[in-house]
Amino acid sequence: MAKLDRKRPKRGSNEEWFHPGDPEARITRMKDGRTRLAHKLEHAVDMESGAVAALTIQSIRGGDTASLPRTLDEASRQLGEVALEAAEVVADKGYHSNGTMKDIKSRGLRSYVSEPNPGRRSWKKDRAAQAPTSANHRRIRGNRGLSLLRKRGELLERTFAHLLVTGAMRRVHLRGTDNIRKRVLIQGGACNLGLLMRTLFHVGTPRGLQGLAALAQPTETSVYTLSWHPTPTCRQLLLLLDRILVSCFRDPLANDHRHSDRLALASYGTRSETFLPRPARGD
Repeated sequence: MAKLDRKRPKRGSNEEWFHPGDPEARITRMKDGRTRLAHKLEHAVDMESGAVAALTIQSIRGGDTASLPRTLDEASRQLGEVALEAAEVVADKGYHSNGTMKDIKSRGLRSYVSEPNPGRRSWKKDRAAQAPTSANHRRIRGNRGLSLLRKRGELLERTFAHLLVTGAMRRVHLRGTDNIRKRVLIQGGACNLGLLMRTLFHVGTPRGLQGLAALAQPTETSVYTLSWHPTPTCRQLLLLLDRILVSCFRDPLANDHRHSDRLALASYGTRSETFLPRPARGD
């Protein structure tokens, strides 16, 4: 039976297989060609400070374009708590679609989304997408658009390295979306806390313990400076960190369409381990 099943098409279908301890995980193909049960981690980064603005765990079904609205809603909610507003979203070409362009325009945001190379377009079936898509096409070819796209790659790869490589989050040992979300939010809060400490004390990179002499200063002075005389940037980071940590212990609110700060978006799949066949329909 194993030999016969090996040649059967769609033998890795999510309709037939599931993990008994984590039914919300979905089968997906990794970059090296292997298939694993996974959850999708998607995060948004503030492109002015480099802080993680939102972290969401979503289903892999539908791709990046399907998960973008929820991440934008979460980022808008988090940044709205610290009275931040901007009007720009920067993302890679995996997020580009007619629906994405219309959604970003409806939120009052300017899009800087890399384009695939679709060739000549016909807008007969979707006239509403022509204007935002053409505007995005024009913006990403300007000097400012190219600069933002380069900066997006820098900031997102940096946070991915801190969360997934240094933070060992490429594989999680938890099951269930809620448990994984709590783990990821705590990790993201720690990432922002490290950024805040580097901004205040200019020491403490994720990969080293350089500048140990600066830690010899009296602790009371450091705490007094942090608590009573934060700079505007530090104050915003503190408020954002507080919101991320608080959200670890409560359910996400309903969708909120307030504007977010300038955001860079990316996604990554965190893996599970094994899977079992689903019961046949009708059983």
